[in-house]
Amino acid sequence: MSPKAKPKSHKREKLETSSTFALFLSGLNSPHYSTSVTLGFLGLAGHLSTDLKATFISYPTTPVPNTPNITIIVQGQVRSELMEELKSAMGDHMEQMADLVERFTAELRSGLRPAYENFIGFFHAIDWKEPWLICLLAFHVALLLIAFISRKNTNFQMCFFLLALAGVYLAERLNRFLGDNWKSFASQNYFDPHGVFLSVLWSGPLLVIAIIILVNTLFSLCQLIIRWKKAELRHRARISRNKQD
Repeated sequence: MSPKAKPKSHKREKLETSSTFALFLSGLNSPHYSTSVTLGFLGLAGHLSTDLKATFISYPTTPVPNTPNITIIVQGQVRSELMEELKSAMGDHMEQMADLVERFTAELRSGLRPAYENFIGFFHAIDWKEPWLICLLAFHVALLLIAFISRKNTNFQMCFFLLALAGVYLAERLNRFLGDNWKSFASQNYFDPHGVFLSVLWSGPLLVIAIIILVNTLFSLCQLIIRWKKAELRHRARISRNKQD
């Protein structure tokens, strides 16, 4: 385009703009006010949009690199590395836990085996056919039956509980007395100075019976509290009913 053609184009654009603006102003005084104003606005807007479009087209645009795809690829690689590290850490942790469980079971077996062997040796060392041992076992069975039969009698249960604890308290003196006189009723001396035999066959059953009595007493007290609460609620309901009447 020659330099002389530029002033003509500028003059033409000015004439078009002035004519459009004149059309808009003339519409204000015309009887068809709304139609003229609308046409003037449309012409002015079209002219301005043409200028803006030409301005934006005149500037060159540079392509933007595809950065989101690169970011997604990097994030995927980081996630895969983190997952691999997490899997390796979990595998190491599971191996350590399995090793600890194996060691614990081995130690438990090694610790329980001597105890089991000692119990079997203790069981076989006693002559269970001796009359006094049979009487002792029958005595404990009778005490257990008495505790079961008298479970609803709280006062008797408490006295029985105290007697069982007194028997446990006197076990040491009883062991000393029976150790001095074992020849009169037993075939061998079961009563060692540590009192293992008497603790197993005397104190142990008495403690079991005492625990049973204690649990039964607590259960009876809970039932008594429930009954008392029900009676209190009935009494309050009766009082409120009498007030309403």
